[in-house]
Amino acid sequence: MIEIREPGTSGSLIDADLVEPFYTGVEAVWTDETLDWVVYASHHWTVEVSGTLVPRLKALWPDLDDWRYVAPDWY
Repeated sequence: MIEIREPGTSGSLIDADLVEPFYTGVEAVWTDETLDWVVYASHHWTVEVSGTLVPRLKALWPDLDDWRYVAPDWY
């Protein structure tokens, strides 16, 4: 798995068991060599999940919509 953390790190290969997908004071991105999915921990104290992880997350987390942020119409 690849981990990229600011400020300006070139990325590190890490074991998947070491991933802690939350904001620690620096933004971070995790993915693998396929780039089929990305997890992003933002300075907004959020974690975004994309790609092939989304259907898996929906299946494992039945009340996911209760935690989902929906931008207001004016945004």
